[in-house]
Amino acid sequence: MPSVHQPIVVRLTGEAPEAVDVDAWVVPVFEDDDLADLPGLNEASGGHLAAARARGEFTGRPFELLTVPLTGWRAGWLVAVGAGLRTECAATAARRVATAGALAVRARRVTRMGVLCRTLPADGADLVVQAIAEGAFLANFEGASLKTADPRRQPLLDQLAIVALYRAVEINTG
Repeated sequence: MPSVHQPIVVRLTGEAPEAVDVDAWVVPVFEDDDLADLPGLNEASGGHLAAARARGEFTGRPFELLTVPLTGWRAGWLVAVGAGLRTECAATAARRVATAGALAVRARRVTRMGVLCRTLPADGADLVVQAIAEGAFLANFEGASLKTADPRRQPLLDQLAIVALYRAVEINTG
């Protein structure tokens, strides 16, 4: 019988995103975003990210999704998730972005995901990082576990890397 859930190995790192060993990156993109804090991301996407933004296909409105292949990074996929206005970003928004991104990643049959934590609002860094992990865990729930096994069933995530871009984050594991 398929499992309802499986534990996810969560890793918080300060490494450069392009060097982290994951299969797909979930990147929150804000409505007023120029992505200046992510040099090389548009080039790694083959220009698809900037082109989609220029033609209005992907504007950064909450929960819009854009999935494009990456080259030159260890990850093969970029899942850009609209995060709304940067000024309204909080732990709740980070959780929702991570959940939407994780569901899109699972649809690609990927099990190792990374999330870029691009802003650390007044909620506190530890709460935002916790919210991202919670979002991934929520997306990993399989509600149809009692049904007959289906070969088209999406695999569960087993690894999550969170990269905090702005400052060091201390996590209290006690």
